[in-house]
Amino acid sequence: MGFDFRQLFKESRDYVTREQRAELLAFAGCPQGIFEANKCLIESTLIELGYEPADFFPYLGSIAAVETLGRIGMNRHDDLIRFYRDMEDAGVPVHKILNAYISSFMFSLAGLTTAPNLNTSDAYGIKRATGLQLARIWLCRYLREEVSLQSLEGMLRKLNYKVRVDSLIPDYNPLSCIDFQNLNLELAKDNRSSTRSKRRDVENWRCFDDLRNALGEIDMSLDMEKASYKNEN
Repeated sequence: MGFDFRQLFKESRDYVTREQRAELLAFAGCPQGIFEANKCLIESTLIELGYEPADFFPYLGSIAAVETLGRIGMNRHDDLIRFYRDMEDAGVPVHKILNAYISSFMFSLAGLTTAPNLNTSDAYGIKRATGLQLARIWLCRYLREEVSLQSLEGMLRKLNYKVRVDSLIPDYNPLSCIDFQNLNLELAKDNRSSTRSKRRDVENWRCFDDLRNALGEIDMSLDMEKASYKNEN
């Protein structure tokens, strides 16, 4: 069976979920690498803007954690608007980072990772590329104090902003849309175990707890898949 290249092109052009699925699969295999790559993108953006990343060292890990969670489309329990407001108030030029980010998108406000057939549903958060760009623009305007919090929240509601499972989709698991059959399960498990041992305690924010929870969910999902494979053989 061949690929539907037309549908593949349409999803890649109109939605961010294809990239999220790829990031989630990569995160399952090498989570620390994905986190560090996102941190490097933020540091590189700061350098392009003329800043020294070391000046913002206490905050870059948290920003990278939130971005990683968005890229893999897993649950985020922090109030991300307050998160970025607090970062901005602490002296981090977040609105400049978001505006000049050297990657294709800033994924922190993206919805949950889904299969292509759910792209048109409003229940899983922002999945359209244009919607994610608009959310970023409005967040930057809020951080620059050009619009009120109420105006930002109103726009995000129109865009169906959501970053975690809620009562509308209580049983949804983003991992359900990932095919792990070509993943080296043992190597991936070792990588996740090594990442989990690098404990980070971040006061007031749950982003690293969310990353650890994502690792735990991946472990459970892959253990079940491995057991199923053994039963079939």
